[in-house]
Amino acid sequence: MWTTLCLVAGLLLCVEAATHLPTTATTIRPTPTPLSLRNLFRIVFRREDFNGDGVHSLLEFEHLWSLSDMDGDGSVTVTEYTYSDQFGKFTGTELYKYFDHDHNGVIHLQELPRIFTEYDTNFDGWITEQEFVDENIRIYKFITNDVGTDNSYFGHQ
Repeated sequence: MWTTLCLVAGLLLCVEAATHLPTTATTIRPTPTPLSLRNLFRIVFRREDFNGDGVHSLLEFEHLWSLSDMDGDGSVTVTEYTYSDQFGKFTGTELYKYFDHDHNGVIHLQELPRIFTEYDTNFDGWITEQEFVDENIRIYKFITNDVGTDNSYFGHQ
């Protein structure tokens, strides 16, 4: 999950940088094609499927969370999250607020099953690629509408 959000931010930065490259009269640069959010999240899902079984388990979900727990204290603070994420401090903070349901400033390992359930929409104990993609698009739209982040880099889902 954290890696997904980081990848989206990194891609936003890459697309932004690519659209502002200097050109000369003798150089023809290709126009970047709008990036599909669905395809982006499919790629991320497959990269985060550590055992390659086509689904995310709670164990894999917890592993992703532990990568953000930099000091190993069993909780992820907003500082750890924004440091480990590539969205930048402002957007990373907004994403963190979204996941920190009780707004206490930390996300504990014990809170992950609740977050996992948000992704596991059919409650079968596995997050499928479709569930993952749909939930990340829902979160992305919620955050961009709430924060007002420009989403013009992305094409149609």
